[in-house]
Amino acid sequence: MSNITRNHKIDNMRALGMILIFLAHSNPPYIVNYFRCFDVILLVFLSNYMLDEKKVSTFQSYKSKLVNRIKRILLPTYVFITVFSLIEFVVYRIAKRPELFGLHQIINSYLLCENSVGYIWIMKIYILNFVVAPFAFLIIKKANSLIKTVLLLLGETLIYVTCYLLYQRVIPHNYITWLVFEEWILCFMAYFIVGQEALLNKTTNFWEKNGWLFWGVILLITIVINKISNTPFDPVGGKRPPNVQYLSYGIFITLLLYKVMPNARVRLFEWISRESLMLYFIHPIFVLGLNAFNAIIPNTILDNFIIKWIVIFLFSCVSWYFISNILTRFKFKSSFNH
Repeated sequence: MSNITRNHKIDNMRALGMILIFLAHSNPPYIVNYFRCFDVILLVFLSNYMLDEKKVSTFQSYKSKLVNRIKRILLPTYVFITVFSLIEFVVYRIAKRPELFGLHQIINSYLLCENSVGYIWIMKIYILNFVVAPFAFLIIKKANSLIKTVLLLLGETLIYVTCYLLYQRVIPHNYITWLVFEEWILCFMAYFIVGQEALLNKTTNFWEKNGWLFWGVILLITIVINKISNTPFDPVGGKRPPNVQYLSYGIFITLLLYKVMPNARVRLFEWISRESLMLYFIHPIFVLGLNAFNAIIPNTILDNFIIKWIVIFLFSCVSWYFISNILTRFKFKSSFNH
């Protein structure tokens, strides 16, 4: 995509999302986590926003794009899991500390779940949202008015809340139900709503103008319900599995950002956006290194979350910049944009 037609608003938002992900993994205090916890929803939103309906409109083009999407996401994900597990094993052996990951966590990693090496569960959302993209576009076309769209989202949210409560209060909790219901069904249902919101915002003028109001009202309702029940409003604690306060807060902030983010080119942000997937996979190596260092030599300047954030950001960007240039020179690098 040329710089003439490139959507710099999306670049700037994705770069912000990546910077907040780096922050999240720098052990910030709770109040910082409270405000930045929309970052995953922001990245899922942007991933779906970039979907092109024409590329999924026929079975042949959809099949080709789906296969390509799965390869571009799964291949680097599985490489990351393998390499990161080996690095962790070596680092912790050198530090004479017990390994962080066991066989169970490794299996969960290759199943793209939480309770794993970490960082990789979002990849199944990118894949699943692309799998159902034709269905999502079809639903949006059917909901061709403001009232229909509001009823659609209310209905989907109520269905999700029902499934969420069934899992929380009725379904027995064991590894299989955790894997099937929490990690796949509930996770997919929640982030399908996020992805659908992105497509609505992209293709429907009336929702681009009014969508933030809908989610603002849903957010307000969750705050009031929590107040009545003497439960603190805690979007951070509602992430796994996603509850409505986490979803409404994340979507509301994302839509506000979309409205205020300037469509101005910032070269660094454009690069971060373009290389976001590989930056996402590289930064845990520096998170692991800093955590190991702080465990061996505590109470240094590297214990400060702001310093950790800066180190993770700079080292991730600089290391991938040099690695990508080397790969490009030897013609090994391919595009990982999603």
